[in-house]
This record gives sequence, structure tokens and C-alpha cells, in this order.
Amino acid sequence: MNKAPILLSLAMLLPLAGTARAEDEHGFWWYQEAKLACMGDVMRLCRGFVPDEDKVRGCMKDKKTQVSESCAQFYPGGSKAN
Repeated sequence: MNKAPILLSLAMLLPLAGTARAEDEHGFWWYQEAKLACMGDVMRLCRGFVPDEDKVRGCMKDKKTQVSESCAQFYPGGSKAN
């Protein structure tokens, strides 16, 4: 199975805590770094909701205690979220 379409879809998502447009709040670099850090968690925890961005955000918010340490740092209260 070709994973490129799935990865491309994920690259367009920001699956974090349901916050409003994190790239506006923190800058484009932060947005790109967050997408890379959380891509594996989206596939592991919320794959069934891709490519619906709102549903992925909701799923990730519901499962925030299960995300990897690299992704968790981008959630509100995480070291990079401040």
C-alpha cells in the first residue's frame, strides 16, 4: 500500500488539543514541528478520522494522555506550547 497519500493528508492536519490555528499563535516553524512530532500519534490513535481535521483534533484531544512525549510537548502546558 502506498503511504504517500496518507502522509500527505496528515501533513495538512494539526492534530493538537483543539486549539485555534496554532500556526497563527506560535508561528509557521512551530506548526511544522508539531505536525512532524504528532504524525505517528495521529496514525496510531486517530487514523479512522483522517483526513477530517476537526475529527482528528477532537480524537487527539480525547486521547491526549496517550500521545508520545514528542507530541505532548506541543499541547497546552507542554514545554513548547508556552
